[in-house]
Order: sequence, then structure tokens, then C-alpha cells
Amino acid sequence: MESMDHVDCEYEVEKVVDQKVVNGNIYYQIKWKGYDSEYNSWEPYHNLNCSELLSRFQCEQIIRNKKILERKRQLLKERDSNSSTSSKDGSSVQFYKKEIKNSTIHKETRIQKNISEAQYNKNNNSNSSIGVKRPMTLVEKFQQQTGFASNKKPKIIIPIPSPKVLEFERFLNRSIKNGPPISVINDIDDAGIPSNFTYVENYVYGEGVPCRIDLSERLVGCRCKEGYCTAKGCSCFTEHTGARLNYDRTTFQVMLKPGNVIYECNSKCTCLSNCVNRVSQRRSDLSLMIKRFPKKGWGVITRRKIPERVFVTYYYGEIIKSTEADRRGSQYDTKGLTYLFDLDYNAEDHDECAYTVDATYFGNFSRFFNHSCDPNLVVYPLINDNADIRLHHIAFFTSREIQVGEELTFNYFGNFYNEEVESGLSKIKEKYVCKCGSTKCIGYFHK
Repeated sequence: MESMDHVDCEYEVEKVVDQKVVNGNIYYQIKWKGYDSEYNSWEPYHNLNCSELLSRFQCEQIIRNKKILERKRQLLKERDSNSSTSSKDGSSVQFYKKEIKNSTIHKETRIQKNISEAQYNKNNNSNSSIGVKRPMTLVEKFQQQTGFASNKKPKIIIPIPSPKVLEFERFLNRSIKNGPPISVINDIDDAGIPSNFTYVENYVYGEGVPCRIDLSERLVGCRCKEGYCTAKGCSCFTEHTGARLNYDRTTFQVMLKPGNVIYECNSKCTCLSNCVNRVSQRRSDLSLMIKRFPKKGWGVITRRKIPERVFVTYYYGEIIKSTEADRRGSQYDTKGLTYLFDLDYNAEDHDECAYTVDATYFGNFSRFFNHSCDPNLVVYPLINDNADIRLHHIAFFTSREIQVGEELTFNYFGNFYNEEVESGLSKIKEKYVCKCGSTKCIGYFHK
């Protein structure tokens, strides 16, 4: 096996940029140190451990809010001083409304015509229904939920994740080099890093399995000029796809239907890294979180909306021979493990499958994808630097748009589950109880 060396990386919060309230919960927009603003993400305040930055942000919000309030009071004074000399057409009120519209951050502001400054101050202090009508600000909502008072020294009390969760996050982000950091949340139990698990972003080759370097001499690349591949001029397209593009040039969405193999440009090609036919080889910009679920265990959710038909990741792990996979599978069955994934695109049945990916002890975040009878991911076999089709990538693409907070799942049966498959599986006694919770759930999945 290849030795796996970790590169230590530190991921820090650089700045708290903004905040919002969603369903009564406070979220903060975080700017990550060392990453551009496009990688900013919204985090719940109980999932953060940067009290000084949060306190600084809250102080800035309070100061800003005070300035707005002072501006309102100044406008009220101007209105009251002008009310005695204004004409009956209400010009001073019109002036006030125009100014308050430009200065306030609230959409709803209503001023009663004849309120003196003393009445305004009294009403403002007593939260009476007379005077300025407006919704609660984000700062006030924060104060109401956390007991934070603007006239006291800023003090933010943030629940600290358990030591095992923090250790899990550090473990992941020391190893992740091809994308933003991945956070971990577990408010279910005290589970942490899976036993004897190593996070990898490449394959580990088992005994007797040819590695990519051994097969590199068999690779044939295109000779496209100026690093730009076209469907009719690139040999990667003409020889494998009938001169059709695999991906849309603008959105990089896959255009092939599930069941087809994707042939990408490889290391022997002369095209550049931004070639339209190298989509899966680009650095990931997904914002993901590994979350603990009550019944399913670990799963993966997204912190940003993901469009349909876009590449997500490969299923990395240890590639082993099918005979070794059968031996391990019998052991894993007794423990309820399901991390074996056959590389069987060109195999008619299991007996013809030469290799299997085992993500039990080596893998990336795809190891934590759960099964669903109504999944939002689909699997494509993909070829680039793996010259032997029996060692094709298992590539995950979105089958539909995935919403913020939604779990990423795929069907363990495969892309083409139907009644015929169900009929065959009903004769097999060894089944797992499905816990996907989908309205299309059939109640079990085969292991």
C-alpha cells in the first residue's frame, strides 16, 4: 500500500462579515482566512468558537445601530422645530419622510404627525405603541435570545463543540488540500473519528493492483493547439463520445445521460487545466458539513445550494482485488458496514468485476454519503489518467438542485433501480433496513 503523509493546514476565521436570523436562529457569515470572499459561508452561532471576533462584530453593529438612532432623533428635532413654521401642505413631514427613508435600514417606518420630542423619548424608552413603528433589528433579536445587553460589556456565550468533534474537524482539515475546510456537527452522541480511518484525496492501491503510474505508458493524449479542446477536433471526443462534449462549456454541467462513461482529457494531453474536458480534475469549491444523524449515523450536508448535473467528488478509498473484497465483505457484513464499491462498469456480473474500492479505512467525504431511495446524487464511471477501464473512477454528480442544509445521498442499488431489481432482491434474505425517510422508500437496501 502507499504510505499516506498528512500536510498540516490551519483554517481560521478571519472576520465575521454579517448576520441574519432564520427561523429564530442566528447565523453569521464567515470570511475564512486565506480564502477569497467567494468561499464565505453562513454558520450558526453555536457552531463557532471565535468569541473575540463575534464580540467585535456585535460592538460594530451596536455602534452602527446607535448612529442610526441618533440620526432619527436629529430628524425628529428638525421636524418638530419646523412644524410651527411649516405650511399646511405638510412640507416638513414630507422632508422628514424623505430623509428617514434614506437613513434607516428598516423597511417599515411610520411617524405620527404631532408628537413632541419628549413624547418620542418617553415612548422610545417604554417600548410603547406610539411613535416610530419598526421591526426588531438583528442586534435586538440577538440580545433577546442571548441576554446580551448593549449597555454592558460585550460578552458572547457560545457552546463549544465536544473534544471529539473538534478533533474530527482538525483531522479532516489537516488532510483536505483540494477544497474548503469541512466542519463537523454532532449533537446526538459522543461519536468522533471513525476507528482506524485515514482521510485521503487519492487512491490507495492494495496488493496486486496496478497503480496509475504503472499504467501511464498506456495513456494516449490529445494534441489540441493552444490548450483548447473542441468536440470535432479533439481525439478524446472523436474516439470516445462521437465528437460530442461531455460538459456544457458555460455551466460545466454534465450533458451525458447516466449509464454512459465520461472520458476526460488526461496528463498526456496538451490542453490546459481549465479545459472544458477536465471538470472533475478542478479544485472543489463545495461548502460541506459532516453531520451526525440519530438513526443513520454520519452523513454529509451542503451549506450552499448546489446546481443540478455538476461534479461533486470521486469515491476514493483502497482499491483491492475482487477476491479480497469478498473476504472483507463477509467480515463487514457482521458489523453492518457498507463501504465496498465495485468497479463494475464493464462487467456483466459480479464474477467479472476485477476490482473494488474499499473506503472502510481509507477514503474522503464520499465515505459518509448515505443511501436514499430518492437520492440527489448519481454515479458515472469516469476515465482520465486511469488507463485501465477496470480501474475507472466512481464519480458523483448531482441529479437535481440540492438546497442548503440538504443531505447528499445516492442509491446503493445503482442508478437504474426498477421493479425487476426489486423482484430479484426480494429473494435475498440479507437486507438492511432503509432509514432514508423518503416517501419513495422501499424499506430496505441490499448490502
